[in-house]
Amino acid sequence: MTFGWLYFSTPPLSPTTPELIETTAPVSENKNNKADAGTGEFSDPPEKIWIKDDRYNYLGFTFGKTCAANEEPYSDCGLTIEKHGKVLNRINFRHFPLEEVQYGLFNLLGGEDKQLIFQLYTGGVNCCFIYTIYDLEPEFHIIYDSTKNYGREDEIGNRLVPVDIDHDGVYEFRQDVTTFDYFFASHADSVFPPAVFAYDRKEKSYKIANKKFPDFVLSTMRRNRFLLEKGGEGEKDESESVRLVNMRNEHRYRVQMTFLFMIYAGNKAEAWDYFDINYDFQDKELYRRDVKNLFAMDPTYKSIYGR
Repeated sequence: MTFGWLYFSTPPLSPTTPELIETTAPVSENKNNKADAGTGEFSDPPEKIWIKDDRYNYLGFTFGKTCAANEEPYSDCGLTIEKHGKVLNRINFRHFPLEEVQYGLFNLLGGEDKQLIFQLYTGGVNCCFIYTIYDLEPEFHIIYDSTKNYGREDEIGNRLVPVDIDHDGVYEFRQDVTTFDYFFASHADSVFPPAVFAYDRKEKSYKIANKKFPDFVLSTMRRNRFLLEKGGEGEKDESESVRLVNMRNEHRYRVQMTFLFMIYAGNKAEAWDYFDINYDFQDKELYRRDVKNLFAMDPTYKSIYGR
């Protein structure tokens, strides 16, 4: 991956931002999910549903946190799923403490029964959440596995956030496209467009669905821009040179964010027009080349535009 450098040959510019569609996409109320009350669509991963017990029974299933008896506290820990004494599945990960293994029940699909969500936090400064979601009845099967089928683990990640975007009682959820972490930026200044997943009734699993929900993708950009502007409020005691550097860094972040979110909302032509007008750094052609190479490998991008 190539890292870009900042240049100051031109004065800071204000990005020319295209007109965006206003959308709030509030979470619809689902009385089967007590964790939903008062939550918003942008910042509420399912921490409230995690079951604290190491063993829990539901619909004849028994879920149990287990660890191998070695190398405490960093043992081989995971979750065992049983029904009527028969082991249906074990999710095991090496060298993770038991407290990073989480599981809970959430009504994603709008029926009478809830689905089982497993989360493992792998630790590290910037990493990583692993998710597996099971539908339990009438047929026990995996409906989402973040480690399979969607490309490398570092292309889609971060916290899973359920949201009923179209208010039909069946939840979509979002994670982040993490392809651009450290791409011409530090981690703190990297851009993470949403990867939106929707339930495919025919396939009985969750599939990438950015193409179906472009307004939601743009709404998350508006939220990020609001937080960026709010964070910049107030006077700061800084030298003129530092102020110019900060303005230039903010300009770069705004341009990259707007460009990438428009791409992942399906507005490719408009996104490239915006890039050509607003990306005023000397590494422009290098960025263009490298970002196209990443697009060619990214599963969310390919789900929108094809291979």
